[in-house]
Amino acid sequence: MRTLSIWAPLALLLAGPVAAQTVQQDFDAAQKALDEQDVVAARAKFEALLKRMKASKSRSVGVVKSRLGSTLVMDGEQEAAIPLLTEAIAIFDTGTPADVIEQADALSNRARAHEALGQFKDAAADYGAALNLLKPEHGSRQDIVLRTGMARALIWTDPGKARRELDGLIALPADTWGKDRKTLALLNSLRARVDLNDGRPADAMPFLRKAMELAGGSKTLKVDVTDIRVRADAAIAAHLLGLSALHQELVAYSGGGSLVTQGLSSARWMELPSCGTGTGLDPNDVAVVEFAINNDGRVRAATPIYVKRADGKRPDGLGAGPETQFVQAARSWYWQPENLAKVEPFWRQSLRVEVRCSNARSNSDPIQDSLQTEHGEAWARLQLRPMPPGAQADTSALPQEKAELAAREKADGVESPQLLVPLSRLGANQAAPPAERAGWTERALALLHKAGADPFLMAVMNYRLVRIRAEQGKDSDKALREGLARLTAQEAAARPDARMTQFLRLELAEALQEDRTPQEAEKVLDAIVATPEEKLGRVDPIRTAALLRLSNIAAARKDLNAAAAALAATGLSPEQCALVDVQPTIQNRQVSASIFPQDARRWGSGGLTKVEFDIGTDGKPRNARTVMAAPPFVFGPATEKGALQLRYQPVFRPGNDVGCSAMTQNFRFQVAQN
Repeated sequence: MRTLSIWAPLALLLAGPVAAQTVQQDFDAAQKALDEQDVVAARAKFEALLKRMKASKSRSVGVVKSRLGSTLVMDGEQEAAIPLLTEAIAIFDTGTPADVIEQADALSNRARAHEALGQFKDAAADYGAALNLLKPEHGSRQDIVLRTGMARALIWTDPGKARRELDGLIALPADTWGKDRKTLALLNSLRARVDLNDGRPADAMPFLRKAMELAGGSKTLKVDVTDIRVRADAAIAAHLLGLSALHQELVAYSGGGSLVTQGLSSARWMELPSCGTGTGLDPNDVAVVEFAINNDGRVRAATPIYVKRADGKRPDGLGAGPETQFVQAARSWYWQPENLAKVEPFWRQSLRVEVRCSNARSNSDPIQDSLQTEHGEAWARLQLRPMPPGAQADTSALPQEKAELAAREKADGVESPQLLVPLSRLGANQAAPPAERAGWTERALALLHKAGADPFLMAVMNYRLVRIRAEQGKDSDKALREGLARLTAQEAAARPDARMTQFLRLELAEALQEDRTPQEAEKVLDAIVATPEEKLGRVDPIRTAALLRLSNIAAARKDLNAAAAALAATGLSPEQCALVDVQPTIQNRQVSASIFPQDARRWGSGGLTKVEFDIGTDGKPRNARTVMAAPPFVFGPATEKGALQLRYQPVFRPGNDVGCSAMTQNFRFQVAQN
């Protein structure tokens, strides 16, 4: 909702007519960029303008804060937008007609921000407040937009009120819509979502049939985003009603079984919230989340479509339920931009995925934690300035890290050791393309060498470079194995007892086990265990992990005495072994093609899934459960069958029957093209 604003008071904040004219021009340029939805330019211009203005509660400052907040919402930076919009709302509290419009504008943008964060009660309140302020004519565009937004939020907080609002909108006279049948189609589909989430899929179906009719039918091949969304909603209803043939047909005609899943296949990070007391999520809670991906690889918008809680209770929209937590998790997902370029932008507007929480062990890795401590100590020895506080997620941290690098280059020079901190952060940022990460890491290596070649930091950077280069190769496993072998030999020759050398040996041993050369892995692990205790402590997690791997290798060749001896040397009980991160080695990745669902094959649908399972000490998976699947409700059961066909190297855990909990494996289902 864009409104016209009275901007003249801005001239009073700056001295002289030239300054006022310049500010007016800058505002006009920022507003023009916002109107054209050039979010990057608009954000930069409004941020620069706000910095130039005196801190005050003037109307002019309120307008800039409101516009900047609106831009941040469009850019997916809702957390940063809400405080600005809240300040603007307080400024526009005079009750004048112009301020009423500005306050309602800020309220509707804050509502969008709350909605994107899964804060549905706050979103509904803000939409309602904007409606009360503006009192738009019943059936006007403004009335429809605000009431639709409020109803969308009310699905999760007050389904009865959501029904009444949507029923009222749907009942508006036919001439309200003119030729715009798509909006009415979406309203019917939204009305159906109220019933879907209230456990009434049969009641939802008539609205979905009407929505598909308004959108142009369920089988037309020329589609827009409305068609895709309506058919995908209908597919959920068909699944819930047990209409498997109709479900698969609707999935196929929504594109969910082909083009849409291409966007998911290149994901770099799709972490799920944990199950348990920390989140309140049950392993059987399930949600369908829809999201869009920006060109820079970030999730632009995410919204819950369907949620079913294991306890049968309705979502409450207060910020703690699956409807919020899965949306917030999706906001942290990201993709490499160069991979996204291979997917048509159309199919990145409405990706849908079925998600559940993860039982994966969430406690920290003692080896990685100890290396991080050493890393910090090494930076301290070089007396380097730390990074300023900022975003933690890779996607949002990347522009900050680049800006910090540029600032230090300007302040300290392009060859200053002070560049090492942002270069190191950038080299480790998974949101950046591998080629860029390799370049930053190589720069860091050159600066380290010039600064005195701290052996630990040099080894860390070289290890990172090995992994990045392996990522870029065609046979990444082979490239990683060979790169680790070269680096480990180099470090072992120079610093045989260094802790970083033992870490590299542990990584190499894992790669050799994956390559089914346990004898070679055993030699490398023996070298770790032989390291003097004054260099690698008796209970150091690297030594412990090496002993556990040796125990597993010995057990695999039926040498139970050696297996027991290695396990005893760790000092851990069999139950405590789960506290050390030693992943089982896979021996068989072959899965029968017969698991491919016949209905999906018939319609030419493919999909992507992630399954989570435990592994018994015999190397056989058990307790498989789907934690992510696209398209929703198609390939989950097949994935679980496939996971049970995998085989891992047995582990030696006397007294236990579980060797590893909550392992994950991705599956891709693809129909061969004729």
